[in-house]
Amino acid sequence: MYGQISSLWNQIKVEREAVKGVEKLRETPVLSYGAIVVRIFCGSFLFLVLLAAAKAEEAGVAGSSDKEFVVMTYNVENLFDVDRVAKFDDYIEIPDDPNSYGPPKLLGKLRGIGKVLGSIQGGKGPEILLLNELEIDFTPESKVDNYDEFLAKHAGTTAEKMLTTELTDELRGLPSEAWLIKYLEDIGLKGYRPAVGRDYADPAGRDAIVHKNVVLSRFPILEHNTHETPAARGVLEAKIDVQGKPLTVLVNHWKSGASDPVAENQRLGNANTVRTRLNQLLQANPAAEVIVAGDLNNHYNSGQRSTYLTKTAVQDVLGSQGDKEAMGKVDGPVLYNLWYELSPEQRFSDFVS
Repeated sequence: MYGQISSLWNQIKVEREAVKGVEKLRETPVLSYGAIVVRIFCGSFLFLVLLAAAKAEEAGVAGSSDKEFVVMTYNVENLFDVDRVAKFDDYIEIPDDPNSYGPPKLLGKLRGIGKVLGSIQGGKGPEILLLNELEIDFTPESKVDNYDEFLAKHAGTTAEKMLTTELTDELRGLPSEAWLIKYLEDIGLKGYRPAVGRDYADPAGRDAIVHKNVVLSRFPILEHNTHETPAARGVLEAKIDVQGKPLTVLVNHWKSGASDPVAENQRLGNANTVRTRLNQLLQANPAAEVIVAGDLNNHYNSGQRSTYLTKTAVQDVLGSQGDKEAMGKVDGPVLYNLWYELSPEQRFSDFVS
């Protein structure tokens, strides 16, 4: 069984070394679940990763390669499609303006993401990708319902050709995750299938909510849904079959403005949504395997860093703490902060020693 660890990791700054435009990613400690090992990477900054279960265990020696898998959380930062419909003016294509957002810009972003993912596991990429900031599809009539059929249909070409010499109005309508999956297939990062968060205009009428969360997985995705969240993108929940064991992921993108009291008040609402769902999952199954990840726009030590905050989303609501031994207590906190696996000089973040 690959469970029995509860860990919380927030706001990892990636060690960025510009080598031909590729960010070298700093790997977290290995998380050992008996015979199965998970390695977690961050592809950007301000992230949380949480594994929730009954107790914490020390990281051990990696098991056999067929039982090791990688989970990566990555804010791809405004990966918009090219359907010429966008809520942000910066992402509307303007004819005869080469600097406006259009197919060349999308292709450039796909290349950059591909280089980052290709730096994981010797070019194999992660098994599970937890993504933020893909554009909501405002032309849903062209969404992809069956990715096996979609990839088979375009097997004789590439995303690069589809965005240049072969571009048509039909192709322009493809959602951003379809372009990403096709591009990854082209460069040898194959087998990803998506679970897509709420993919339509915000029901509360908030025009600023234009992004969605997406899971890409090489393991079968059994089911998924979105939990609406105050002042933020909805939390995407997906249940994944990992080698015969159910794994639940909760992908977040919280309100921006770290240390801002007004924004923190909104993040308290975001955290309450996650905490409520975690309680439900753990009440149904105290040994449930859950990964919470995403761009929380927050500090892992916000209570110590911003002493003027009377209550914090990460620490007070989610229950982040650094005592691994507390995980074995019946009434102890559910979450262990994985930052404490690293010495302060390794955290690449604002911290209080």
